[in-house]
Order: sequence, then structure tokens, then C-alpha cells
Amino acid sequence: GPEGGEIFIDGFSGGRVVKSWANAVWPKAIAEDSRGLLMAIEGRLMRLEGDELQPFLLADGTEVSLRWITDMRVARDGSIWIAALEGVFQIADGVIYNRCHLNGVYHTAFYYLCETADGAVWAAQNTGIARFKDGRLALFTKQQGLHENFVYAMMPDRLGYIWMDSTRGIFRVSERELNAVADGLAERVSCDVFDGEDSVKTTDKSAQEYSAGRTPDGRIWFPSSKGVIVIDP
Repeated sequence: GPEGGEIFIDGFSGGRVVKSWANAVWPKAIAEDSRGLLMAIEGRLMRLEGDELQPFLLADGTEVSLRWITDMRVARDGSIWIAALEGVFQIADGVIYNRCHLNGVYHTAFYYLCETADGAVWAAQNTGIARFKDGRLALFTKQQGLHENFVYAMMPDRLGYIWMDSTRGIFRVSERELNAVADGLAERVSCDVFDGEDSVKTTDKSAQEYSAGRTPDGRIWFPSSKGVIVIDP
């Protein structure tokens, strides 16, 4: 574990572990681009070259080293997006951009990323969510109608909604409404909150991993302390 032992990344094939990479710190995120696998180990971005982990190099030959990488996504345009304790970064054509600083936003940590069909990248943090589109950053909090500021993860469905997992349970927001607020065409969004007797209780979600997924059948998956939550939109 992190208290001085080794932490392993395992590679599987045919249901068997075929390779393990030992690290002294936590591997936090993994993604795949056109060249292969990318791994974030604490604050370093690594690439799997053959069967060895090598530092990811930018066009100027420098490594990507941040304070702590929390999530990573490869966008439809091939660029690499990184959520970190210093903000949200984009690597395009071998150059890294701090998309928060470029929009005048500082001292903010993000924990989860997803992309919608229009190419917008969305990021979640403990003080709201953000949309990155066409170089611009838009922030959403309770002030814009968000049900909860502390969002663990978010995932778009195929029906025009983004589902969010939060400290106050699961809710969904219309992507159209979110875009309208981000583009200055509306002031607030409305949220469909799934509470009541059959909801996932907030007390079960006080220590949550920042994770979500969508399977090919369109279902949304979230983790919880009492098992996996599956939503059929």
C-alpha cells in the first residue's frame, strides 16, 4: 500500500494476469489514445511502450509532472484531457494547456472528466461542475440550479441528459439546459433528483470513488459503498 509498500498495475489477457508494473505510489487514471495506453501515476503521465512504462514526453522533450492527476480522458479530436489538483489540462499536438488558467480560474481542483457528443468536455469537483468548449470555461454551482456542488462523477446518456453522482445522491440535468446557461441564454438549470424511499441513501455515499461508466446498452454505472449502482435511463 501507500505506506511504503508496492502498488501494482496489472495487465490482463484471456482472464489471466500477464504483466504487473510495481509503483511506490498510486496509479490513479488510465486511458487509451491512438498510440496505446496512458497511465497517470500520482502526478506523472506515463505511456506503455512495449511492456514498459515510460514518461510521456511533450513536443519540447519535457515530461508531464503535476501535483496529482485524478482523472484522464482522450477526446474525440485525439487530445488528452487531464483533471488534476491544479485544474484541468489539455494536451494537443504535444503542447500542454492549463484550461483553467487560460480562462482566469485559479486554485481549483477537479476529480472527474467526461465528454459529450458535441465535443464539450465536462469536469466535476467538490464545488460544482465545469464545461470546456471552444476554449471557453463555464462554471455551474447551486447558484445556477445544480442540486449539489460536490459531484463525484458525471456521465451523459443517449437521451440528452447528464447523470451526476454526488454527496446528496444521484440526479440528472438536461444537457440542453446546461448549454443554455453556459452560453448565456438562461440563468438556471432544473435537476431531476432521485431521492425518496427507493433512492441511494446519501449516508452510503460519504466516502466515494470518482468513477462512472456507460455500457453499450446505454445504462449508466456508478460505484457505491454497498455495491454497483446501475441506471437504465
